[in-house]
Amino acid sequence: MSSLVLMVGKVEKILTRETAEKLKAEGYSFQHSQNGETAIERIQAAKPDLVITELELPGSISGWDLFHKVRNLDFQKRIAFIFITNNFSMKDKMQALFIGARAYLATPVNQEELVDEMRKAIQAARATTKISKKVTLKGNLQNIPLSDIFQMVSNYKKSGELIVKNPNHPKITCLNGEIVDAKWQDRHGVEAFYKIVALDKGDFEFAEYIPSVQQRTIQQDWVSLLMDGLRGRDEFQIFKQKWLKDLDQDELEFAQDLILMGYLTREQLESLMIHKDPFKKLWNLVMDHNLLDDGHCISMVETIRKERENLEKAKERISDRLQQSFEAKKSKSTIKSPSPLSGTGNIAEESTDTMMMRLEYLMSKSPSSKSGTEGVSENIFNRLLLSLSLVSPEDMRKCVNIQVQKKLMGENVPLQAIFVEQGILDEKTIERVLHIENPRGESLIPGYKVSHLLGEGGLAAVYLAFDEKTGEKRAIKIFAPPSSDTSTTVVRFIQECEVIKGFNHPNIVKAYDFGEFYGLYYIVMEYLEGKTLAEMIIEKGGLAEKDALNVIEQVALGLKQVWEKGIIHRDIKPENIMIGRDFIKICDFGLAKALDSDLSLTQAGTLVGTPHYMSPEQLSNEPVDYRTDIYSLGVVLYVSLTAHLPFAATTTMALTQAHLNAPPPLPAKFNVNVSNSTVAFMFKMLSKHKEDRCKSAEEFFENIERAKKGKMPLGGVRFFKEKKKKRNRVIASILLIVLLAVGIGYYIQETRINAIKLKKQQVGK
Repeated sequence: MSSLVLMVGKVEKILTRETAEKLKAEGYSFQHSQNGETAIERIQAAKPDLVITELELPGSISGWDLFHKVRNLDFQKRIAFIFITNNFSMKDKMQALFIGARAYLATPVNQEELVDEMRKAIQAARATTKISKKVTLKGNLQNIPLSDIFQMVSNYKKSGELIVKNPNHPKITCLNGEIVDAKWQDRHGVEAFYKIVALDKGDFEFAEYIPSVQQRTIQQDWVSLLMDGLRGRDEFQIFKQKWLKDLDQDELEFAQDLILMGYLTREQLESLMIHKDPFKKLWNLVMDHNLLDDGHCISMVETIRKERENLEKAKERISDRLQQSFEAKKSKSTIKSPSPLSGTGNIAEESTDTMMMRLEYLMSKSPSSKSGTEGVSENIFNRLLLSLSLVSPEDMRKCVNIQVQKKLMGENVPLQAIFVEQGILDEKTIERVLHIENPRGESLIPGYKVSHLLGEGGLAAVYLAFDEKTGEKRAIKIFAPPSSDTSTTVVRFIQECEVIKGFNHPNIVKAYDFGEFYGLYYIVMEYLEGKTLAEMIIEKGGLAEKDALNVIEQVALGLKQVWEKGIIHRDIKPENIMIGRDFIKICDFGLAKALDSDLSLTQAGTLVGTPHYMSPEQLSNEPVDYRTDIYSLGVVLYVSLTAHLPFAATTTMALTQAHLNAPPPLPAKFNVNVSNSTVAFMFKMLSKHKEDRCKSAEEFFENIERAKKGKMPLGGVRFFKEKKKKRNRVIASILLIVLLAVGIGYYIQETRINAIKLKKQQVGK
């Protein structure tokens, strides 16, 4: 099939003559524009399959501007984009992937990489469908990301209100594709907008009309607003993960508002929490430290409490209807057929989100029933149905309602079967979407054929796939953002892809490719047949000392290459270590951070990861380096040997204090026999001060070898030194007490003898 490519900018910077001739022989044809203005004219006239453009163009239209202008053109086909730049920036690359570009390449352009990206870009564009102007803006935030909603509103210059069904009646008003106002009960403008962005579930509906807005309260670009709001939301999620058990709901809401509105940073709040009195509210701390005006603080708290009252009233109404439904089910009464329209009153008229809440409630009544919550793979399947326009939001709502009603009657029917039963989809189409293909059978992941689901968890699902060229097995991890692909979690996923792709080491999982389709992000990795270290520990109850040291050594060898590239992993744990018959590999780099990175989403000290394996410096917001990974490896070694964590606590604060101050129990406490040399090596890795873990990476690897040979580590172990000092102090104290006792005894005895002698002398006289 022939393909037309438009190159914008200086051709000599993009494509060599030799590469162009090779591609022409394969059916490619080329056009050229010097600047963005002429490029738009050519695109409208010729409708190319791919545009390769420099970001820095002569004239008033940049590469970014050209992309957005083309996206607003009313074309049936989707035009793929590849960006070329002289000033490569990781942030710009992530932004390019976010807005839907295929690739972002630096000059001088690697011709082999460019050709590969060109083929994949055209294949991906032909396998996807551009959203039509006639699309109905109605659905659920878990299926349609906020970014997609605002992109459609912007592209088609829509006017009206985006309403999210929530007790607080949040809504965003748009005029000709621009956000002009937002409301969350008594909140208006940007404050309300950020509060709405923080929602990650619920039904929404965009009602089109021309609003009567007297004055624009929001004049910022929606992309910037959305990214700022979602970054704030993710910062709050990090804060919430750490302090959930130490704050009540109102305090959490207060912290969320502070972070979303930029009044305080997460780091400022965490510094307050470290010394928080459990009987003192968070807002009192903020006022005591003069971090925010007292009147404003009090006003925020009052607003939060009003929202809480509204939410509680809504819950009571839902609970009453749930109870009525449950009693109706017990009496086997007939339930009316579901209506595709949401509303109030009759249960059959409630929103999809409310129905799922009720379903979870009813299913929880039966111990033998599984939860009705949606898995990641099912989320991916449903989102593809909507994105490929195979199912309308109304049909999706209708089928979900039917599924809910069937479950209420004791029938567990897959959603796919209901689609077929209702005549909405045929089995062949469903099979193709489950294999991540479009209705024509073309893979949505260029170059790979998906076989089946391997597993899922968190926000990603992993599929087995085959390379269409070589036939080799590959594992494809597809990340489904919870509510928008602009969130920090997406940036972190893209960063993980970049990090893994840059490594080539036998102890690090190999990555081949990554990209995006319909707001879903994927990374193609080597397929590994084995188990995680966590699974092995659970099965065996701990590893033999020799095997545990071998695991640590192999993981450390992989980490050595990571450290040499100026990167620290920051989330080493048994779940991220894969073990097979002939390999031990690190398989997750989601939290890896370049030591000189300017990305704000993973600054030093961020509590993102698994607190049980985090170093004292991570938990106390201090600078981190490669020795942070060594501490985590020490915890992994401890767990591998004992099948127990060295530190455990019921709250994050208590766990943090244990990591900072408490010594780990000796393995003997768990009836595990470990050599003195390995215990010393392990306790050195678990030193509270990173300077005590090792003086250099070379010393660390030398100590691994010494532990394998039964030798004590170089540099000694602070824990044992302090323990020896303490023992010596105790011995010295005991000796002093004994000496004092002997001295006092001798003194008393001498006093008695002298008294007797004196008495005898007196009698003699």
